Amino acid sequence: MKKLSFKDKLGYGPAAYGDAACYSLVCTFLLFFITTVAGIQPALAGTIIAFGTVIDAIFNTFMGYFTDNVKTRWGKRVPFMVVFGTMIFFSTLFLFTGVNAPYAVKVLYYSVMIALFWISYAGFFVPYLALGAEFTQDYQERTILRSYAAFFNMLGSMTAMAVPSLLVNHLTKVGFTLSGAWSITAGSIALISSASIIITAAVARKYDKPATGRVIEVPNISLLGLFRQYIEVLKLKPIRWLLLTSLFFLISYGIFLSDMLYFFTYNLGLGSERVSLMLFLRCFVGVLIIPVVNKVCALTDKRSALIIFQMLCAVAIAASKLTGIGADFRLYVFIVLIGIATVTYWQVMPAMIYDVCEYYQLQTGMKRQGTIVSIQSLVEAVSSGIGAQILGLILQFAGFNSESPIQSEFTMKWIENCITFIPAFFLLLSCITLWKYPITRRVYEDICGKLNKRK
Repeated sequence: MKKLSFKDKLGYGPAAYGDAACYSLVCTFLLFFITTVAGIQPALAGTIIAFGTVIDAIFNTFMGYFTDNVKTRWGKRVPFMVVFGTMIFFSTLFLFTGVNAPYAVKVLYYSVMIALFWISYAGFFVPYLALGAEFTQDYQERTILRSYAAFFNMLGSMTAMAVPSLLVNHLTKVGFTLSGAWSITAGSIALISSASIIITAAVARKYDKPATGRVIEVPNISLLGLFRQYIEVLKLKPIRWLLLTSLFFLISYGIFLSDMLYFFTYNLGLGSERVSLMLFLRCFVGVLIIPVVNKVCALTDKRSALIIFQMLCAVAIAASKLTGIGADFRLYVFIVLIGIATVTYWQVMPAMIYDVCEYYQLQTGMKRQGTIVSIQSLVEAVSSGIGAQILGLILQFAGFNSESPIQSEFTMKWIENCITFIPAFFLLLSCITLWKYPITRRVYEDICGKLNKRK
């Protein structure tokens, strides 16, 4: 198969910056922002975040079906990347804006804003992820393509995790309110994210085949047809095992990301500079590990590589509970492990989802990239909401007090549990379900061979 040019692979990557920056900003800081700045109780804050992911799940379902069936003069995916990539700036800015209003009004405001954020996110992410399957059908080339995306993904995570604490701290020192500082910080990150999505949309136009005739031909939206299409996809054993793998990994990831700032702030007493350093280190390690993951995938296959890295990280993270995580070298080792677990998932999992698209085509004779990746995106949304809800309930149970700079020993114990053995448990579950995924390199090459014979 024809290899992708360096320009195309590089051009595919920037939107992953916007994806990771917005996703990481919300998953890492939103619960903290809503509880400590907006003053909403942890359990209710977790419910608000979970509500947003329900909206995301519904809109994901619509977007996958819609972009598979719509026809426009500009393609199926690119126009929506541009529109919703622009919307993500406004929704993120308003989500991290403090409102001086009665408690019930604040709850309503953040419920609406989180819903708008996830609609914007799903609106660009589903067509972007689906478009990757159009770039190439080569097994290893897809892994390499996702490596470029993983690089930008880590840059986005680095920005969203390392910058906010430093910038908010600086802005409050020069006279901004805490709420205003968060709005400026989130708005700046969201603006860069929007630009990165639009850059990829411009580069990817040649892979998004335009329709002839009308400017736009909107499909008839049939709920029965939509559900029938999704049920048809969910009948595939490979997609079911991948979805379970994603569900367990992202619950682990969501709990960890949301809890990390609590752990650094209350358990370790780290200042904003040290917190930013830890978050920067996590992403920097992720960038360094990308070529190693590529090499392991080339020597084995995607499934084996992902299991190897995730299993090692799960065991090591669980062991951190026994050894303890102090503000010393143990913290750096712990952060390195998290960086490895994160990048291997985001680098390899989307490439595995692309492989399922060919499997579906072989089974049915139809292409449904949008539907397939939207189910994956749906699971990502639901799992992050579950993770936030679990953490919110645990913090409430543990007696977390957002108005106190010092938490009880019992509270800090559970904050530590939520960054060690609880995420490790879900990570181990993801490895078990991934082992059941049947599409290895040999199986995929056989699928492509059968598809080529049909042409």
